Amino acid sequence: SFFGSLWARLPLDMPVHLVETSALNATHSHRRSNGHNCLGMTMSEERTTVRHHTMFESEVIARRSNVTAVLVLYGLPRMLFSSVLAHECTHAYIKLNDFPKLTLQTEEGLCQLLAYLWLKAQPPGEGDKEKEKLYHMTKIFEDESVVYGDGFRMSFEA
Repeated sequence: SFFGSLWARLPLDMPVHLVETSALNATHSHRRSNGHNCLGMTMSEERTTVRHHTMFESEVIARRSNVTAVLVLYGLPRMLFSSVLAHECTHAYIKLNDFPKLTLQTEEGLCQLLAYLWLKAQPPGEGDKEKEKLYHMTKIFEDESVVYGDGFRMSFEA
């Protein structure tokens, strides 16, 4: 319903899987090398139909993206799980709605922005729940990485 309130519809049959750390790391090992822990991932495929006119001339007739699965690390606390899911659903929305090619920093920044906005939209909680919400919001805002942190702040300010 969060994405629906933003007029961003996602398919109801989009597969979401809870997975172990090893599955995420095996699928996307380069994320660990930049100091960022991988908590989720959106798997997609792109199909391009090309018409060849001559040996040197061709045109793209159609391009279609499909989200095959959203993976989220098993065992996360509800608040963190939901913000990771919001992040991954933003990737899915971008893929399914044929956005122009975005830089990694721009796409991850937008995804972090939606995770932040999801957290912010949660009703005020009592005690530990409110602290947990504010903790995750602060972690997103203060992230020092160029891709996720700077990307988020650029999206937030836009």
